[in-house]
Amino acid sequence: MQTQKRTAQKEMADNHTKEIRSINMSHIRSTNSKPEEIVRKYLFSKGFRYRKNVRTLPGCPDIVLPKYKTVIFVNGCFWHAYAAPKVQLDRR
Repeated sequence: MQTQKRTAQKEMADNHTKEIRSINMSHIRSTNSKPEEIVRKYLFSKGFRYRKNVRTLPGCPDIVLPKYKTVIFVNGCFWHAYAAPKVQLDRR
């Protein structure tokens, strides 16, 4: 099974070299994305107070609600285009 996975990974076509891909990926922001901002605005409007991107916690959660000892990770399907076919993504 692992051999099949490795083979599948090698067969994937990439238009960039490792160095260029690394540069491209380093420019993708990991904080303050639009989905994060929407969730934070909603939480704040409902009276929740939070901390953002606490690096001292494992995984650096996007939102931490210290009073409730709760963390929120905002993960989206944007980069992998897993959205429903009827949804048009604007990737600007």
